[in-house]
Amino acid sequence: ELRFEEGSIQYNFVTNDLARAAADPEIDWIIVAHPTQQYASTKNHPLFHPVGDWVETYHPLFEKYGVDLILQGNQHNYQRTYPIKYNSDDPDYPITTERNTEEYFHPQGQVFATVGTGGARLHSFEGKAPYIATKYTGYGILNLSIINGDDEAAKTGVTTLMAQFYGNDGRIRDNFTIE
Repeated sequence: ELRFEEGSIQYNFVTNDLARAAADPEIDWIIVAHPTQQYASTKNHPLFHPVGDWVETYHPLFEKYGVDLILQGNQHNYQRTYPIKYNSDDPDYPITTERNTEEYFHPQGQVFATVGTGGARLHSFEGKAPYIATKYTGYGILNLSIINGDDEAAKTGVTTLMAQFYGNDGRIRDNFTIE
């Protein structure tokens, strides 16, 4: 088992990698991929680690180094949070920083997207966590694009991350942008 707590090889690797990315002026976006969901409406599938331990260890690092998006799996459905910040009083319930469901302009906190829709048996939902912006039970794929924008945006260095989740029926089931 790979240890993930503070001071572990994994923790030190993540910390050093995020610090390098945050300090590099050529890097506009920091996206983290993690194999298991940590914030979600579904708890019907066992996690590799207790949610609180992982969240207490890594979510503060994501805030410190300006992570924009966390892609998670292991739950066989699609879920996306609003921008959320770590809640030290109750780590299982992050602080939602805004409630817009589609457009985020320099949001405080991170967006967590669970994309476990690649073909395994799907997991249904039992309710919706208050920090979840949208959810979908069905197969599909999340498409991410980075757009430089118009001439004015190019001058200021502003870029936009555009995300669209397509169901296997070809319909867009979720659409969001982070600027």
